[in-house]
Amino acid sequence: MSTKLNSLYQQGFTLLEIVLVLFLMGLMASATLLLTENVEDQAKYDETQHRLAMIRTAIIGDTTRTINGRPEISGFASDMGRLPNCLRELLSQTNCADTANLPLWQQDLDSHVWSGWRGPYLVADNERTGEVHFRDGYGNSGTTTAIPSNDWQNSGWDFNINGWALTVFSRGFDANDAGDDVPRPDIDPVTLTVGDYPQLVREFDYQVTLGSDWQEVEIQLYSESATQIFIPQNSLRLKLNTPFEGTILGYLDNDLDTSNERDSSSIFSRTFPQIGVFVPAIDGGLAVENTESFAFDPDAILTANDTVTVTAATEITYTDKDSNIGQIRPPDTCSPSCTLTIPITNRVAKKGTSTVTTDGSPIDTLSFSGTGKVTLSLPFPTPLVANGFAKSTISVPAGSTLLASTLSLPLGATINLADNNAVLNGTDVILSDPTITVVGAIARADNTVTTGSGDTFTIPSNTPVTAGSTLVIPAASLMNIGEKSLTIVCELAGPEQGELFDGNCTDGNDNNTNPPKSLTLLPKNTLSINDSALEWGIQ
Repeated sequence: MSTKLNSLYQQGFTLLEIVLVLFLMGLMASATLLLTENVEDQAKYDETQHRLAMIRTAIIGDTTRTINGRPEISGFASDMGRLPNCLRELLSQTNCADTANLPLWQQDLDSHVWSGWRGPYLVADNERTGEVHFRDGYGNSGTTTAIPSNDWQNSGWDFNINGWALTVFSRGFDANDAGDDVPRPDIDPVTLTVGDYPQLVREFDYQVTLGSDWQEVEIQLYSESATQIFIPQNSLRLKLNTPFEGTILGYLDNDLDTSNERDSSSIFSRTFPQIGVFVPAIDGGLAVENTESFAFDPDAILTANDTVTVTAATEITYTDKDSNIGQIRPPDTCSPSCTLTIPITNRVAKKGTSTVTTDGSPIDTLSFSGTGKVTLSLPFPTPLVANGFAKSTISVPAGSTLLASTLSLPLGATINLADNNAVLNGTDVILSDPTITVVGAIARADNTVTTGSGDTFTIPSNTPVTAGSTLVIPAASLMNIGEKSLTIVCELAGPEQGELFDGNCTDGNDNNTNPPKSLTLLPKNTLSINDSALEWGIQ
């Protein structure tokens, strides 16, 4: 009897108990799987963020690193002078615009500047298809998801250039749902647009400002020639050589092959000198011949020892036998004065209409009836000024016209400019004087100005607020980080147009031996302050 009772009490679990245990085990397994899935999703998210940072570094470099105490300059934007058109340009030497090869890293012989593609800037992953890609942490592919981009170009990323800025983002775990995109913007996925995503590269990350101190650049020309050199009026430009599309642009480029386009460009100064200039020979001397003459303003003094006393402020105009008229510019070091030595007797000194032969008398003209040499007491540099690097610019609607100093907009608004030297290039007006006056009342919202006629035009956002309708447009130009140099080039039409200035822009011989002037350029910074003259020796 007791044995049967013991057997009865040793029966197994009831069905309810088994179901309960299985339920609890399943719940624990589900929780574990959910936890594991969250960890995996977080890992993919973190890897995507890491890869976004790698893309940014590939484009503009790691500006937190320093070389000799200065931020490192590197990356696609520095080498090519622009943002990449797609991710593929960071992986291979392929131009996304036309699948042609990008120009390789090379040195421009004239400017000595290195530029071009020297990638790959990202280490790509080999896929089973044989293709190489740099995908996000989720492995998204543009051929299997709703990503509206070509997979060979962007490896599944959304890659969008808007003006000077670049937005790159991943479609996340669910490529059809913007709610898990990376980086995740704090906005309703239903109303999400590309403009709502954070910009991976902003314009000030890889561009610098050519400030108003670069509006005028003083140049000192030293002659290394045994004879004087004549530089005709408006025959030269100062050129800032900087990469663009992996090359150094020149006069033959389609965007720079007219004078107006060069006047508008931030890589060219306006033409100079404003008046012809004679650079004396290496010893400071100028050979003079019959009929040639000097004119002095203010009047100079002819002294007893065959010298003429001048100061740094004296304007000396020289007319040679070929009817070239140009200035001879004494150096700033002529303080309080320096002298012109006149070692010939066949000279005629004039004051007004009277011939003056008395030593010590003021003269306004010194002409010659024979051959000789005039020498300044100190061999000196010729100071010139190139202006217009940093430009005052406004943007106007298409259909605007410029006649002399009057700018007319399509709906009838009129803007009076301060001089007649402004240039209308497309929809940009490049001012030679920063002051503009709109006829009638205006309303301003940040960098947009609306006239009474309904016309609008764009001004730099840092334009000072002024009373009335007169605005003073600040001078500044933007350009990309990267290696740079300055050269003097010939503007006059002929065999040497656009080539380096070798002392003569009309002989057809580009024998320039002057090295370009280098500029140290830091990311997120301005160019070095223009506080000293640039010196060139011409042979």
